[in-house]
Amino acid sequence: MTLLHELIDMAAKQAPDKVAIIAEETQFTYEQLRRHTLMISSFLRFKGIQRGDRVIILLPSSPDLLAIANAVSRIGAIFVILNDAITTYSLKYILDDAESALIITDRVLVKKHGIGSSLYIHHELIETITTYRAEDRAEDHMELESITCNEQISCEPVCLIYTSGSTGKPKAVISTHENICFAVRSIQKIIQLKYDDIIGNFLPLSFDYGLYQAFLCFEAQATLVIGKKEDIGPRLMTKLEHWGVTVFPSMPHITSALVRLERRVSPTLRLRVFTTTGARHHHSLTVKLLNIFPDCRIFLMYGLTECKRVSILPPDLITTKAESVGLPLPETECLVVNNEGKVMPPGEVGELIVKGPHVMQGYWRAPKLTKSKFKIFEGQRVLYTGDLFFKDEEGFLYFYGRKDEIFKNNGYRISAAEIESATESIPGIHNAAVIVHRNDNDKAVLFFEGILSVEEIWEKLSDRLEEYKTPHEIIKIDKLPITSNQKVDKRKLMELLSEGGL
Repeated sequence: MTLLHELIDMAAKQAPDKVAIIAEETQFTYEQLRRHTLMISSFLRFKGIQRGDRVIILLPSSPDLLAIANAVSRIGAIFVILNDAITTYSLKYILDDAESALIITDRVLVKKHGIGSSLYIHHELIETITTYRAEDRAEDHMELESITCNEQISCEPVCLIYTSGSTGKPKAVISTHENICFAVRSIQKIIQLKYDDIIGNFLPLSFDYGLYQAFLCFEAQATLVIGKKEDIGPRLMTKLEHWGVTVFPSMPHITSALVRLERRVSPTLRLRVFTTTGARHHHSLTVKLLNIFPDCRIFLMYGLTECKRVSILPPDLITTKAESVGLPLPETECLVVNNEGKVMPPGEVGELIVKGPHVMQGYWRAPKLTKSKFKIFEGQRVLYTGDLFFKDEEGFLYFYGRKDEIFKNNGYRISAAEIESATESIPGIHNAAVIVHRNDNDKAVLFFEGILSVEEIWEKLSDRLEEYKTPHEIIKIDKLPITSNQKVDKRKLMELLSEGGL
């Protein structure tokens, strides 16, 4: 099994009647999902989509979105899932950059963005087509079974994932079938999802962490529940209990919201696996989570879109390796190197580079950027992550900070992540973010949300950080801005700081 859509095919063959996906208003078994993708594939072929074409999917997270993505994979084309909250400016840039053959969206988003009729088909039309095809004769069903492109090979691109670029314009990471399938199987070997697991995904499917929940679900033949962003709040515990969620993929700010709902935890909640990535997950937050869910297995992970997942910390080492992000995935090698490319000894900080089958193919239509991040090291192609790490004697990885978030104060090199971590260890602090103002002599500004005052934060930090590591300014904020991928929006904080909007 080397092609992405074969995850669904295999699950449908082995567990056809098992529920694959649940959403508010609908659900699909694995066999229903497989046939749904076949019908959509037939329709895409009818629309002239060919092997290698880019198909943009601009829809809210839903079972249909996943069916369309797998249908695109089935005919050898490349899917591009965009967040339905995307701005018109970014959308127009991506349409030009991806040179898309087709956009699949809905009427509301067509009206919002003014997309030309020659470029889109209505999502409702796909529903009409699939309903019609479901009533076809037996010979038509046989025709559907032959729609899959048998000429595909695993090293061909299947997906473009757009992320924020350093220039302010989105950049697309090219993922092949092989890249994705390797990452999925490697993650599954460690977290070991079960057949009867129910994964509660409240992350957007345009975000690779959210999208891979579906792929992992299909690999384990489990059930995926697609929640809404609006559910991340007071209703979260109720939703988890209602759907019987056993696996919860989270991010630090979501985890922080979850622990604040401690009093709403029901004894019937079945949560057994908790995963988190996307930012540093401070140990104090992990401890709070374990106090609420003592029997839950918590997996702390590190990764980036350019290679999906790099490392995972086993749950039984959360205490002894409290600040680590774990060991590299199977068949993955991680090295810490200095600016000259010399491998650093344990305890020494340097840039993390990653080797493995999940290192993606580079950036779409960006050869210079690709060359700067994907390089040859000791005869092998590797990814230079741009993140600073160190290893311990046993090979466990420790995140120190992003290269672009390291600043100098009185000659000392300081990591913004270290200040954030120290702040989030203070009881009563929910989330923290540090902005380094390069145009103001590397001025470090700490933003936090919580119940303490600025004066109390200054006092608490003096016990946790050396004087030269303390930020230049501390600002209390009601709620940190969040990107569409559920990460702290530091670019927005910088804008607010520059415009004096705080």
